Amino acid sequence: MPVPALIAARYAAATAVFAVLSTVRPGLRPSKDDLPLLVLLGLIGVTVYNLFFFYGVSLSTAVNASLIVPTSVPVVSSLLAAMVLGEKISAGRLVGLLMAGTGVATISIGGHGGPGPANLLGDLLLVGAVLSWALYTVLGRVALRKYPPLTVTTFAHYAGTPPLVVAALLDPATPAFFRAPPVAWAMLGYLVVFATVVAFVWYYAGIRLVGAGRAAVFLYLVPVGSVILAVMTLGEPLYPTHLLGALFVVGGLILAQR
Repeated sequence: MPVPALIAARYAAATAVFAVLSTVRPGLRPSKDDLPLLVLLGLIGVTVYNLFFFYGVSLSTAVNASLIVPTSVPVVSSLLAAMVLGEKISAGRLVGLLMAGTGVATISIGGHGGPGPANLLGDLLLVGAVLSWALYTVLGRVALRKYPPLTVTTFAHYAGTPPLVVAALLDPATPAFFRAPPVAWAMLGYLVVFATVVAFVWYYAGIRLVGAGRAAVFLYLVPVGSVILAVMTLGEPLYPTHLLGALFVVGGLILAQR
């Protein structure tokens, strides 16, 4: 499936699910004064992040993406949360961030034999993805002070999905999307239900409970989970550096919660 069409289909379907859930479980409707913030969240966390991330990966390398995004988002989110929301960064969290970042780097570099050459533009797009997701995390905390996670996520998707659909319509490779095999459609269904609807709502629910900075730290688990799934489902090799890096990540998470 072409990337723009895949992203657009994923979020269009997820937005439809959000709309149904909001009808079944109606919550507090956003006021007109708060709509600009929700629109901004959608443009930042749905539109901009996905375009930056997927095009960044296509121009850079998977290793660089796994180093730049998961390692940087928690740090940037914690700093923004401290500056914008007044959340405190304890010494334990700072050490935990550094420790978990070291674990992510160990997993990525050790499992691929080094970072290798990469396209500078791709890396810059990945940095843009980091900034956009950090802003989505911190500004979402502001919206979550007044509205439940489902409401915030739903309206953010209402705003962020249409630009992705436009990008797909402008992509000449989009017709190939409809010729994808059944297994690709099954994977798309998984992305819609679990990686978008469930994940987005739970992520904002976590932010509401523990704060933006602390919630972002859990993104360090992404590379660990990726290694486990790659070994189990794709038969990729498991290196000692993977295990060492996983220990650093888990240890860093524990410290960062203090």
